[in-house]
Amino acid sequence: AGHEVLDMGCGTGILGILAEMRGASHVHGIDVDTWCIENTLENAQRNQSKMTASLGGAEAIQGTFDTICANINLNVLLADMKSYVHALKKGGTIFFSGFYQENIPALRQAAEDHGLSYVGVKEREQWRSIKMVK
Repeated sequence: AGHEVLDMGCGTGILGILAEMRGASHVHGIDVDTWCIENTLENAQRNQSKMTASLGGAEAIQGTFDTICANINLNVLLADMKSYVHALKKGGTIFFSGFYQENIPALRQAAEDHGLSYVGVKEREQWRSIKMVK
């Protein structure tokens, strides 16, 4: 509740819309795909969400956030780690998802190298999500 949330790699906007439904004060999505931005904005409107979205990658991040959801493939997560950490407020939480079990050590190490602390992992079938804090 009350968090400013970034949905990085927003796709359909589902994570950002859910964050707003759970009480986020502001949600912004970013994606490299024009269709994803259009889809996010359409889904936000259909769900009476005030979520905003913009086209781009990590270079499009503006401001800082209490919570970041980054549901992107491992190579992008690793390449953009510095940008995510820079955009995360002190004490903030980041959720990484979109990768496999075997990717956890590399992702965790990169995040810890940038000053994040590991909280835990959730798994479902072949997919994993890691929670880390700044």
